[in-house]
Amino acid sequence: MKKIALTIAVYDRLELTRKCYEGIERCKPQFNKYGYDLDVYICGSFQQDHNDLAKEFSYTMYNHKNLPVSAKYRAFLKKVINLHDWDFWMLLGSDDFMTEDAAEIICKQMDSDHLAGMPKNNFYFELDKKKGFEFKNIARCGACRWYRREVIDEIYDQNLYPKDINSVLDHLSQQTIYDQTGVLPHRFEGSYVCDVKSNVNINSFDSLKKYHRIEDYHVLEIGDYIPEFKEK
Repeated sequence: MKKIALTIAVYDRLELTRKCYEGIERCKPQFNKYGYDLDVYICGSFQQDHNDLAKEFSYTMYNHKNLPVSAKYRAFLKKVINLHDWDFWMLLGSDDFMTEDAAEIICKQMDSDHLAGMPKNNFYFELDKKKGFEFKNIARCGACRWYRREVIDEIYDQNLYPKDINSVLDHLSQQTIYDQTGVLPHRFEGSYVCDVKSNVNINSFDSLKKYHRIEDYHVLEIGDYIPEFKEK
C-alpha cells in the first residue's frame, strides 16, 4: 500500500470537524481498494475536546498555538515530514469533505506521472442554509491538493509556510513549493471536494461571490453531495 499523509489543522467548530472525520472514515475503504492508505495527522491548539476527538478516531495529534495560522501549519508540517513515512502529502480542512467518488479520482491521479494535483472545480456550501454551488476554474485550492514526497523533500528546512500570516495560506504554500521546485499542481477536471463554510471561516461564504458570479449561490442541496449531511 502507498501511504497518503492527510493533514488537517483544527480549531473550534467541533461538530463540523466530527463530520469531517466521519467523511474521512467513509473514504478510507475506497482508498484501500485502489492501493492507498490514508494516514491522518491533526494539529490542534490545546483544546481538550479536539484532542479527545482525534483520539476517538485514532488519528495522530499535535498541538501548537493557533495564531499566526501559518506558524501553526509550519510547525505541524515539519513534524509530519520529519517523523513519519509516507509517499504523498494531501491537505484537507476540518470543514472539507470528499465526495463518494473522490477516492477513485484521487488515486488515479496519484497513479499518473504528475508530481502534484488539485481539483479544477469545487463545491461550496453554506452551513446554516445547507445549500451551495459549484465553483469552476479555481486557481488555487487547499482541499485535496497533493504532492509526491520527493517534491516536498526538496523544500528548504521543510518550511512550506515561510511568512507569518492568517489567510491565503493555500497561495503561500503553493507558491513556496513552486518557487523552490518548479512544480505546480496539475488541475484535474471534475468536482470531488466540498467546502462547508461556517462563521469560523477566515473566508466567508459571501466572500466567494466576488470571485465567482452566478445568479443563485444556493442551488445545490448539501446532502446530495456529502453523505454525512443526509437527513436520517
